[in-house]
Amino acid sequence: MNDITVVLGTDRGIVVYRGKGNGGWQQVGYGLAGQAITALAAWPDDEVILAGTRQGVFRSQGDEGNWTPAHAGLSLPHIRALAAHPRRPGLAYAGTEPAAVFRTTSAGAQWEELQTVRTLPGANRWYLPYSPAAGAVRSFALAGQRIWAAVEVGGVIRSDDGGDTWRIFTRGVHEDVHWVEIHPHDPEVLFAATGGGLYRTRDGGQTWDALGDDYTRAVWIDPDNPRTVLAGPALSIGRLGRIMRSDDSGDTWEPASEGLRLPMSGMVERFVFSPAQPEELFALTSRGEVLRARRGAWVWERLWPEHTVNALLVLGGG
Repeated sequence: MNDITVVLGTDRGIVVYRGKGNGGWQQVGYGLAGQAITALAAWPDDEVILAGTRQGVFRSQGDEGNWTPAHAGLSLPHIRALAAHPRRPGLAYAGTEPAAVFRTTSAGAQWEELQTVRTLPGANRWYLPYSPAAGAVRSFALAGQRIWAAVEVGGVIRSDDGGDTWRIFTRGVHEDVHWVEIHPHDPEVLFAATGGGLYRTRDGGQTWDALGDDYTRAVWIDPDNPRTVLAGPALSIGRLGRIMRSDDSGDTWEPASEGLRLPMSGMVERFVFSPAQPEELFALTSRGEVLRARRGAWVWERLWPEHTVNALLVLGGG
């Protein structure tokens, strides 16, 4: 097993570990001390890492802990989501609170707001139940020029030209959208995790199937077997969660929570997969916990209990 690097975005900064994934982790980096990290992103085969905070974006050339501000052009500093384009080095998107989308083509050296997002129909009614801000962009799903984004509370939005223009989808899908997950081979197929349950579209957002009504923030599609889908529904907001698995693209579900005490004290906020560690899947919870399971077995264990983790990256060993 090759060495991997795991970057943890915690409530007190960046912590970097290196190991083989089966134990024996060594802390090799630390940075942005005192900053609450809200998002992380990196490009394949590129040393640049972006970290989102409530004060903007920072970047590191490698994982040694040397972080510099990278928020020129970011008129809204509270970052809720970052996504680096997997096939275009330097291209990334940032989602903010209040809800807006920014784009960089220079790995964070300069950002521009994609203005049409805030002029979408109904955007003046976007809101957050826990903040005076006008909504938040919580996640992105990228496929070529197509971009999907989750707006809490607003709906699912989509661009087909790299972010220059956008359209919004609210009919048939709950508007409290927390996560969007795109099919690896068909950009028309998308899952949306929402406050009203899990939804699926097979026609680019025109129609939606409701796959469950429990409050949900996380969904993941297996890139090697897209019929396998994991979701993290909960009986209450932020707590009493569980993990479920479907092997038929979301039509039927069964428990996948072995190793966890149910109901969980929190709930799954997001699943994290990386080709650098393809045999495993990570999950982050609303309590800042990091969980890990081998794909297919789905027996979960907790890692790094000493940290409260909000974001995670798994990279090659370096």
